[in-house]
Amino acid sequence: MLNGRSASEVRSARKETGMTQLALSMDLHTSREAVSKQENGEYRVQPDMVKYFAESHNNPFVGMTAAAEYTGWGSGRLDGDDIDLHRSSVKCKAQEELQEALIAINKTNLVNHPRKVEPFQFNDVKESVIQAMDAIIALNHYIAVICKEYSISWAEMWLTHRKKLISRGYMKG
Repeated sequence: MLNGRSASEVRSARKETGMTQLALSMDLHTSREAVSKQENGEYRVQPDMVKYFAESHNNPFVGMTAAAEYTGWGSGRLDGDDIDLHRSSVKCKAQEELQEALIAINKTNLVNHPRKVEPFQFNDVKESVIQAMDAIIALNHYIAVICKEYSISWAEMWLTHRKKLISRGYMKG
């Protein structure tokens, strides 16, 4: 379903920076042919390419799309005809999706063991998962757009957040 989207995302990101494939290959210490094959979908987009655009050009969409393509989870950059990625639009959409997720989660009864859940309760559980996924996608886009437009480093923000999780004991360093 997502195959080839990360290749297009790399090409778009490279063109947005005004770089040639040769200049990009020199920055990545790889061949121009390797860059071309990633842009054309002959090779999967490599982690060094993802990291380069996120860290050097503050473009998280290459990584978001490549991750979704590698795993089959998530959406990558939303690029349909009806998407509006203006900063105020992603803010409103994130708020809307968060509210819907909270309503669905609050409706869900998770007290009983999963084996004891009635069919109508199971549907509520599944709906809460879908609504939470909608919120995650909206929030990912909110973070990406805001970081990009306000020149806030996507990579540094995730590093800061990871340190916060470690300091609270939610993750091991």
